[in-house]
Amino acid sequence: MSSVGILPANEEPAGQCRKHFINNERKLNEHFSNPRKHNNSSRSKERDNCNGSAGGQKRHPPTKAVAKAKQRLLRTRRDFAGRGVGSGETGARLLVGHPFNPPHIIPLVEVVGGARTSPEAIKQAMAFYTSIGKKAIHVRKELPGHVANRLQAALYREMLYLIEQGVLSVEETDAAVCYGPGLRWGVMGQSLQWHVGGGAGGIKHFMEHLMDPLTGMMKALGNPQITPELKQTIIEGVTREAANRSVDELAQEENKLLVGYLALRAKAGNGQCATATA
Repeated sequence: MSSVGILPANEEPAGQCRKHFINNERKLNEHFSNPRKHNNSSRSKERDNCNGSAGGQKRHPPTKAVAKAKQRLLRTRRDFAGRGVGSGETGARLLVGHPFNPPHIIPLVEVVGGARTSPEAIKQAMAFYTSIGKKAIHVRKELPGHVANRLQAALYREMLYLIEQGVLSVEETDAAVCYGPGLRWGVMGQSLQWHVGGGAGGIKHFMEHLMDPLTGMMKALGNPQITPELKQTIIEGVTREAANRSVDELAQEENKLLVGYLALRAKAGNGQCATATA
């Protein structure tokens, strides 16, 4: 889920911007409290509209207003890609705010600008997200998957390799993450952890004495072949791990623990993490 927004021309993002964001947050909360109802309802409406059966009426051609809106969207996309028209004022205020699921709980928001996005717009967006309790990071280059999803993909690639090679089962691989480094990652990022791991010499000692062995380990990381058999192995392992708990039950369990963890961090006064509430 990403939100593409054009910041207001004035310098103060609070007011209407914050009101609009809060309204969207309410919609997100409604969606995540009953995602099946939301998805089924949306798909039903889309299907009815496509089939021309919404309300028992035939589908009508798009109105002039819709056509104009589509043209504006296309112009916005061109402008965001750095091929805007006119003075490019809109492009200077156009950026992406990419949250992390579940977005009503997880603080992270990746802010990505386009070729024409002004530094002031980035600064304004970062300040806005911070003001509503999010942890904004500035992604300086647009990449497929942005940043957090790429980190997930890098870890999961090795997890799949370990399963493919018969080193661990699906359940054991998940346990290795959530009962091991995953607990530490919730406290501080990997680079800061290496600083702690370097002992009294900190990150300098780590880079001088431990980085070379770690580099060798990186070269030994695997590249799994995603075959139908491997996919089925994952499906069977996750089914066992879920232990008859529904997706909704697992999501609620995760959300409860996340909210409690964020509250604990806020109480501890850890400045590395912005607080968030469900």
